[in-house]
Amino acid sequence: MEPFEESPEIAESGDVAADRREHWQAQLLTTLALAIGDTDSLEPAIAATLRTVCEATGWVLGEAWLPRDAPGGGRRLERGGVWAGRDPKLAMFATQGQGFCFGLGEGLPGVAWQDRRHVLVRRLADQRDFTRGPLAAAAGIRAAVAIPVVVDDEVVAVLSFYMVDPRQADAQLVELTTAVAAQLGGLVRRKEAEEAHRVAEAQLAGMIAISVDAIISCDDSRRITLFNWGAEQIFGYMADQVLGQCLDILLPEELRARHAAHMAQFATSSATARRMGERARIVGLRKNGEVFPAEASISRFAAGGRWTFTVMLRDVSARQRTEEGLRAAIAARDQVLAVVSHDLRNPLSAVTMCTSALRNALPPGTEAAESLLGTIHESTDLMQRIIQDLLDVASIDAGRLSLDRHTQRVEPILERAVEVFRPLADEHGVTLAYEPGASRTPEVRIDAERVLQVLSNLIGNACKFTPRGGEVRLAAVGENGAATISVSDTGSGIDPEHLARVFDRFWHTAERQAVRSTGLGLAIAKGIVEAHGGQISVESTQGIGSKFFFTVPAASGASDSDSD
Repeated sequence: MEPFEESPEIAESGDVAADRREHWQAQLLTTLALAIGDTDSLEPAIAATLRTVCEATGWVLGEAWLPRDAPGGGRRLERGGVWAGRDPKLAMFATQGQGFCFGLGEGLPGVAWQDRRHVLVRRLADQRDFTRGPLAAAAGIRAAVAIPVVVDDEVVAVLSFYMVDPRQADAQLVELTTAVAAQLGGLVRRKEAEEAHRVAEAQLAGMIAISVDAIISCDDSRRITLFNWGAEQIFGYMADQVLGQCLDILLPEELRARHAAHMAQFATSSATARRMGERARIVGLRKNGEVFPAEASISRFAAGGRWTFTVMLRDVSARQRTEEGLRAAIAARDQVLAVVSHDLRNPLSAVTMCTSALRNALPPGTEAAESLLGTIHESTDLMQRIIQDLLDVASIDAGRLSLDRHTQRVEPILERAVEVFRPLADEHGVTLAYEPGASRTPEVRIDAERVLQVLSNLIGNACKFTPRGGEVRLAAVGENGAATISVSDTGSGIDPEHLARVFDRFWHTAERQAVRSTGLGLAIAKGIVEAHGGQISVESTQGIGSKFFFTVPAASGASDSDSD
């Protein structure tokens, strides 16, 4: 197509000139549409646009700048395509522009992007901020125009064109090209959408292909339409062996009718997906006849008036074997623990009774014997605590910690705790106190003995690690539908780096290793609190003291007493 130029004769007739411009514009649009339609991605479509406009106008070089997200935030124009004539100097000029980018209002493209209108420069030599000025001069480029491509009030591209003759920067020619660019916007937007769709499809296909889970699709007749690599590995079939087959081939015979009914129900429900964990365990059938346990998610979508169902299935055979092995190990451990604890407790009880009898029968002046008997008595107490702690830990792990819950308030339990543990506090030379709050706590459903066991651990630790003359204080408040019980002390505090581990089993700091303990007390306290539906935590400042507090939810209209 020859560049559009008005002859004097045409210029004398406005109607003829207008007809000529409309014909040129229509011809250019048709050429562009054909050029872009022949491409299958955005980059060739842009190149075809630049080439077609340049050949039609006589302009020697064109560049396309596309808005893209910048790494540091915001958006910048990046070059998305270029077309240049055969002159090597033009190629050098185009190469130098590779990697350029422009912000809003920066450079010729950035100004067009910001102003949303074409920017025409008839003398590039006068533009001091034109970076490629020397190369432009060497290539004979004298003028340029930047034309924004706007769709729905958004600039989707900026086209820059360069001319060797300033007379080619004809205002009417630029206006015509701007009008063509406006029509081009829809084509560019469509190509971007098509390319994004192709990329998404390719990514999805790639993920499906390498997934170790089985991904299987079927139509509303339950005929298999997709069978990925993971499905081949799990079921033992190659894809071409099952595509087009009924889904029943992957199910035990006795479950096929039920599965078909489930799919029919799912197709008429309001749900579009059911995820793993929302469905009961299912089973699958391998090619070799082996039935295996599985978990699956299912989704559905309509296309062309028909439903397509997609299942993501995971073989859980190995996990089930591991779980069964763990359950067997735990059961064996619990059985051994029960036997050992039973067999140990009888002789320990006998030793305890004998030492108590001996201590009561010793004549005055036998301090050495009393000391030895005291040590034996303390040791048997510790062994009894170890046995009970191990039994409690086993119950917590198995989720069957015994709770005898009653609806009550916590204040009487705290008063009882002070009475029970005051001798221990006196022994360590600390003050143990409880002061009721200004308002009563809500009623809670708790096992009072278990809560007292939690307090025993917290108060015992507080007394052990608080210097003589210090204080251990109990408190309770009602907040957020729960009772919060706290035990605070004026002890040495806990190093911040250790706070996250205080509820771990068998964990001790160097300071705490000197104290005789099973290392299970706080872990058991945590298990008891959580079995009640509450939470336990700690705050501590070194040199000032620590505060342990736990919550138990308020009662909610349940019966007065029941057991867990």
